[in-house]
Amino acid sequence: MSPRRHPPRGPRASSRARRPSPARPQAVEAPLPPITFRPEEDAALLAALAPLVPAADLDATAEAIRAFLRGLVRWNVRSNLVAAGDRDRLVRRHVVESLACVPLLDHLGGETLIDLGSGGGFPGIPIKLVRPGIRVALLESRRIKSLFLKRTIRELGLSGAEAWQIRIEALATLPDGAASAEAELPVSGEGARPGGPAATAPPAPGPISGDLAVGDPLPAVRPLVDLVTARAVAALPTIAEWVAPVVRSGGGLVTFKGSRVDDEIEAWRQAPGPWELERVEREAVPGLTLVALRRV
Repeated sequence: MSPRRHPPRGPRASSRARRPSPARPQAVEAPLPPITFRPEEDAALLAALAPLVPAADLDATAEAIRAFLRGLVRWNVRSNLVAAGDRDRLVRRHVVESLACVPLLDHLGGETLIDLGSGGGFPGIPIKLVRPGIRVALLESRRIKSLFLKRTIRELGLSGAEAWQIRIEALATLPDGAASAEAELPVSGEGARPGGPAATAPPAPGPISGDLAVGDPLPAVRPLVDLVTARAVAALPTIAEWVAPVVRSGGGLVTFKGSRVDDEIEAWRQAPGPWELERVEREAVPGLTLVALRRV
């Protein structure tokens, strides 16, 4: 008997056409319920805004802040802009605290501001909405957060606001542009009170670093600004050292502090650098102390 020949190995033939594998259903994220502003949250927002904006502008400013918060909640699904537990208290936890520093900024005076470690836009976006004459740069080192800030600026139509993806340590080491025309900061229109709302609508303020193209490219030279804000960034001595190179003589730094504020002030006093203590606002809102330094 001759040996049985086996056909060469290969793909198994089949008289039936293969049925295509059913497509796996793609995971669909459950839509996030739209943010609603409970009566107590809305009341807190209006109460915080009332001393800061003219009565005629109160409703429009409140709605701009609501629009900002709606966008923040949409982005927060993937980007963790704020803690999940803060979703239902965004006004009291973030907006009211941000607005608490505005009278202190008015006291220090100035037309240009860097918000250090802006994250979800606090306190820089609320400050810009109640003081549109101040030109604001939102400093954020993390890409996803800086993208959110750029989009927020566009969606809210904030003229004179930029978002820079850079660390303050890197910004402070840029070349000195004091003798360069690019470093000159444009001034606000006539009629604008530094640090406060204009009696008449001024021309749209320009960007901090000169005439920038869309996309907020980083400045080529180290900017000099009037004011810096820092919320939940670092200890007072560290922040004061970081920002000293970007604050003009006579300018100010406002930091947001909690229960260890006295320890931080005492540590700063050991090496104050070019700063003097301007003001300490204790319990600006419950649990929050604002510390203002002036650059001498």
